[in-house]
Amino acid sequence: MISLYFSLIETDEQRETFRSLYENYYGLMYHTALSVTHDRQLAEDAVHETCLRIIELIDTIRTEDKKQLAAYLRLLTRSRTIDYLRSRGGREDACPAEEIEAIADPRQEDVFLTGQLLEQALGQLAAMPEEYRIPLTLQVKGYTIREIAQTLGLTEGAAKTRIHRARQMLRRSFEG
Repeated sequence: MISLYFSLIETDEQRETFRSLYENYYGLMYHTALSVTHDRQLAEDAVHETCLRIIELIDTIRTEDKKQLAAYLRLLTRSRTIDYLRSRGGREDACPAEEIEAIADPRQEDVFLTGQLLEQALGQLAAMPEEYRIPLTLQVKGYTIREIAQTLGLTEGAAKTRIHRARQMLRRSFEG
C-alpha cells in the first residue's frame, strides 16, 4: 500500500517523511478511526483518506515534537474519518420533507426548526477548511486556547484568530 502513496509524492524527502509517519503512526491513526467507526474495514478506509490528506499537507507537517505530531495526527484522523463517514452515508437516513410535514406536531415546530439550524451549522462546519474547523471544534469540546495552540503548533494569538474567523464564517452562513 505504501508504494501507492509513494507514487503520489514528488520528492525523496517527502517520501521519507511520509514513510516515517506511516510506519510510526499507522497504528495510532487506525485506532483513532476505529474508535469513530467501530468497523475495521471503514477504519482502514478512513485511514487511507487520512493518508491522502497527509500527502497533500506533507510539506507543512512538523515532525520535530513527537507528542504534538501524535496529537495532530489523532485530530486529523478523527476529522477525516467523520468526513469519510458523512460522504459515505450521505443523507439516505434522512426523513423526506413530506413525511416530516405529515407527522409534525405544531408544538414541536420549534424543535424541528432547532434541528434544521443544527443541521445547517454542522454542514457549514463540515465544509469549513480544517485550519478553522479543528480549532473551533476543540474550543467547543472545552479545550483552552493554550491547549489548542499547543496541540496544533500555533501561537495563542493564531489560535484565537482562527477560532474568531471560524465563528465569523458560521455567523455569515446564517445571515445570508
